[in-house]
Amino acid sequence: SAVVALGRCGAAEALPELLSLATHPDVEVRRALGCALTGPVPAGHPEAVATLIALSRDHDHGVRDWATLALAEVPEDTPALREALVTRLADDDEDAVAEAARGLAMRQDPRAVEVLARILADGDPEGTARDTALAAVEYIADPRVRTRLEWTTPRCR
Repeated sequence: SAVVALGRCGAAEALPELLSLATHPDVEVRRALGCALTGPVPAGHPEAVATLIALSRDHDHGVRDWATLALAEVPEDTPALREALVTRLADDDEDAVAEAARGLAMRQDPRAVEVLARILADGDPEGTARDTALAAVEYIADPRVRTRLEWTTPRCR
């Protein structure tokens, strides 16, 4: 609870203390850290980005999902950050995949498009991954591609 609260406060002075928890043995602490780092990571903070990249590779799907969401929100656009997002496109957790695609779409990376199309067509029509994918569509600059994605309906199962 304290980790999430520190993140919600958005206090930059709490960032070093938060980052020190990245290797905590308790998965709940690492998951809370991913949640806490969603939003308050300022531009020009490579240690925070590196921590999020490491968390995005965690064995726990919840940690990976929160870390990927936080990576998508980071104002940076570096090759390492993009590659971390691309790696998550192959994750077995559909929410992490959707967050990674959203982060790439925000950076105008074309690797997001087909993943978004797959989630919109084949994902759970009631799932949060579909909601995330729909939200990501707004970042697609090409109007034809954006319209195609906006009109993608779930396939019948």
